Amino acid sequence: MIHCIGDSHTSIFSGQDRIQDTWPLRSNDILPYFRTYRLGSFTAYNLKTKCHIIESVINQINLSGSDKLLFSFGEIDIRYHLIRVANASNRTIMDVVYECVDRYIDTIISFKKYNTDILIWGPIASFNENKIKEGEVHEGPEFPPWYGNNMERNEVTKIFNDNLKIKCE
Repeated sequence: MIHCIGDSHTSIFSGQDRIQDTWPLRSNDILPYFRTYRLGSFTAYNLKTKCHIIESVINQINLSGSDKLLFSFGEIDIRYHLIRVANASNRTIMDVVYECVDRYIDTIISFKKYNTDILIWGPIASFNENKIKEGEVHEGPEFPPWYGNNMERNEVTKIFNDNLKIKCE
């Protein structure tokens, strides 16, 4: 079994075309080898402060020897925080993204104590604000904020995932 722990993007592993309920409510998973645990709007950068919640999930899973843990965080960082922080602090995007990935990996490493394979799902490219203008998405409190333009966020996604891959290797 692959246990997918993360933000709303874990919902893709449920096999449903909808965002799953937030933990501790049980997800409605229909794919045979995946279980999802949507923890809410946690950032990769500050994930360390949420370890106790992740540990409570893992402790209730009852991991078997063949189970894997898949973590899915970072989309919120990319969509809103990283470009904004780089601009506000007069730092390069690369520097801010690398710092975020380092913090994320340091947190994930702490879950190696469960003696199971750990997987990390790289965030997908970020929200496209043009969808609002085209009428495909309606603005409102259910839609998250974004910072920067679509091309900038796509570049940050690439840097994030490339660095994440290097750190995982």
